[in-house]
Amino acid sequence: MQANWYKRIPESARGPTMKKGKLLIGFRVIKDGKITDLHYIESSGDIELDQAAYSGVIDSSPLPPLPIEGCQFLVLQLHFHYNPVRGDVSQKRDNTYPLVPCVTTNINFVGQVAVAVFPLTAQVPTGAKQQFLPAVTRDMDSAVTWSLSGKGCAASTCGVISADGLYTAPIRIPNPATITVTATSVNMPTESGSATVTIVQSRPSN
Repeated sequence: MQANWYKRIPESARGPTMKKGKLLIGFRVIKDGKITDLHYIESSGDIELDQAAYSGVIDSSPLPPLPIEGCQFLVLQLHFHYNPVRGDVSQKRDNTYPLVPCVTTNINFVGQVAVAVFPLTAQVPTGAKQQFLPAVTRDMDSAVTWSLSGKGCAASTCGVISADGLYTAPIRIPNPATITVTATSVNMPTESGSATVTIVQSRPSN
């Protein structure tokens, strides 16, 4: 369900804007796993953020069916947090259902979908190396893949970057001399960050 929500998170809640908000959604899961009685318990006050969370829940129906014996339905209350700061994640229980379910569960979903690359800019002499480091928010897998692009180069003429972010500049300066280094989240391929490299002529050795 969290993955379905991530797919729906609007651009305004992604980098660089990183809009903040939180909401609480409640629903029942009936015997066959279908989600019913979906409703907002607390709104974020932002239609885009509310609809993204709501749609993420709808996209997840049906869930695995409940055991044949026992509960007739399960109540879930999901807290959706967009880019929270420390102390924002809390729990609030709503008791408006007329029947007592076997289990009422509160779950916190935290969405901080941002990838950054450091340093953001660098001047790298031809043939020289520069280490780049990814910064992936704590609620996502930290693994990334690296890629290079530029208007004046293609493939190895842009240079080479290793799996751990070590960049080696090309031996000739492309035209234009600017190259983009991009880190893309393995867990969420729609999320990426980039840095800008300017290739300069290396000093001749004595």
